[in-house]
Amino acid sequence: GDFRLDAMVRDACQNEALATTEFAATSDKKPGVVCVTSLTVELTPVDTDQDGDIDAGCGIVWANEFRSSMTPACSDDSVMVFIEMIDGVGDDTLDESDADSLKVTCADYDPSTPVAVRLWVRSYPSGSVDFCDLILIVQNNMGVCELSRDEGGITGAIHNELEEAVQQVDVKASLGNGQALNFVTSSQGVYTIATALGIDVTVTPEKDVDHLNGISTGDLIKIQKHILGKELLANEYRIMAADANNDDNINALDLIALRRLILGIDDQLPNSNSWRFANMVDGEESYVISGATEMELDFTGVKIGDVNLDSDPSRSAARSSEQLAFDVADRMLSAGETYRIDLNSDQLLAFEGFQFTLVSDQTAVDIIEIEGSEQWGLASENFGKQLIADGKVTTSWERSAEGAAAAGPVMTLTLRAKTATQLSDVLSINSTVTAAEAYQEEIVYDVALQFVGNASSSEFELQQNNPNPFTQSTVIGFVLPADQSVSLTIYDVTGKLIHQHNGGFAKGYNQVEISKRELNHSSGILYYQLDSEEFTATRKMIVLE
Repeated sequence: GDFRLDAMVRDACQNEALATTEFAATSDKKPGVVCVTSLTVELTPVDTDQDGDIDAGCGIVWANEFRSSMTPACSDDSVMVFIEMIDGVGDDTLDESDADSLKVTCADYDPSTPVAVRLWVRSYPSGSVDFCDLILIVQNNMGVCELSRDEGGITGAIHNELEEAVQQVDVKASLGNGQALNFVTSSQGVYTIATALGIDVTVTPEKDVDHLNGISTGDLIKIQKHILGKELLANEYRIMAADANNDDNINALDLIALRRLILGIDDQLPNSNSWRFANMVDGEESYVISGATEMELDFTGVKIGDVNLDSDPSRSAARSSEQLAFDVADRMLSAGETYRIDLNSDQLLAFEGFQFTLVSDQTAVDIIEIEGSEQWGLASENFGKQLIADGKVTTSWERSAEGAAAAGPVMTLTLRAKTATQLSDVLSINSTVTAAEAYQEEIVYDVALQFVGNASSSEFELQQNNPNPFTQSTVIGFVLPADQSVSLTIYDVTGKLIHQHNGGFAKGYNQVEISKRELNHSSGILYYQLDSEEFTATRKMIVLE
C-alpha cells in the first residue's frame, strides 16, 4: 500500500524540524532461498526381499530440512520446499512430479561423480517460486554397494595427528591413461575412488582454505625456539607445519611468511596450500598405486603454520582472566596538532610475545606512523600498516632471546588530531584484524591499553572504560578538578542499579577496577554514572560472555 514517513529531529535547545516523504510498498518479491554448497548422504543397508540378506542401499534427503533457511516473500505467510535431481527433464520448472524428499540408491552411487540437485521453494499464497542448486555426495562407507568386477577400489581416511577427521579434502586421482578423478572427504574424513584395474593411479589430497586459521604469534614463539635449538618441535608433522614456505627448511623466512598472515598483510601463504598431507606408507604427499589394485590408503593432514595445534578452538591454550597492559599517558589533544604517543609496559619482561590491533577513532584523529623500539626488538616487519588510512595498525612480536632486558617505550605512535579530544576516547586495542593476545608459557592473556596521568586537568571528566567490551574486568578512569567524594553507579538498560562504589578521591586522574563478578551480569549493555556535588556524567559499556 501507500505510506508516509515522518522524521522529526530535536536538538538540545528543543528546536524541532520535520521532514515528510511518501512511498509505495509492493509485493512482487520472490521467496528467499539459501543453499549449502554440498550435502552428504550415507547409503544404509536394506533387505528388500526380507530374506535376511542385505541386497540394496538407500538414503533419503528431506527438502523440509532446509525450511529454516527459506523465507517467504514479504506479503506471504509461509513456504513449501521441494527437491529434485537435475537430470535434464523438467529441471527449469516446479511441477507436480517434484516431491518433498529425494531417494538415492546404489544406482546413484559413483565415487567420482556427485549428484546435482535442485532445491525449490514456493511462497504462499502468492505462489512465487525460486530455486538454488547444490551437490549431493552419495557415500558408501558401510560397503552396501559392491564395486563391479572390472573396477578396483581405493579407499582411505584422512585425519590429523590427533586422530580427528579432516573434512572437505579434495582427493585427486590421476590415472595412467590421462583421466582425472576427484572425491571430497566426508564428515568422517573418508574417501573412496573406483578405478579400472591395471591402470596406475596417483592419489594426492589437497585442501586450501582459511590460511590464517590456528595461526598466531604463539606459533611463531615455538618455531623460533626450534630454530634456536632451545625447544625442538615434537615430530615430523609439527616440522611440516612450521615449514610455511614449503622449501623443506625451517628458518626466518617461515616466520616472515606467517607473520604477514597474522598482521593481515597477506591472506594466504605464497608457496603453500593451507593444508598439506603425508601418506601412511612412505610419508610423501602423493602416492602411486601400481595397477590400481584394491587398497586402503590413509593420510595425515597438517594445518600449515599451526604448530601448537589450536586450529580447533577446543584445543586452545588455557586463557587467563588477567591481561598484558600497555600504559599510555592520557592527555587532551588540540585540533591540528601532532603528537607522539608512547606505549610502555612494566609487565612485558614476563611475556614471550604479543599481538593485537591498535584502533583509532578516524573522526577525531589520524594515525601518521608507528615505530617499534629497537631495544625491545620491534622493527618495521612487526607492524602491519596496510590499514593505517582506516585507523588500524596491527602488530606481532616475540622475544628473540632469553632474559633480554629492555626499558623505555615498547612502541611510539604518531597521531594528528582533527578535533579537540581526549586521547583515551579515541585510541584502543581490539581484535578486529589481528587477535589481541599475549603469551606466557602455555597461557594466553588479553591485551589492553591503560590510560594514566592527565593529573593537571582542571576539568571534571568521566573516561571510557578500558577494555571495552570486556569479559572479566575493566577499569573506569575519571578526572577530578579537586579532592572530593564521588559515587560511581552502574545500571542495566532498564535502569536497575546493579553496582555502586562510593569514596573519596584526589584531584586529577583516578580509576576504579570493576570485575564481572561484582556486576552479577552475564552479558549486554550497561551504563555507568559518576556523580559529585557539582557534576554528573554517564557512559556506556559492554559486557561479553
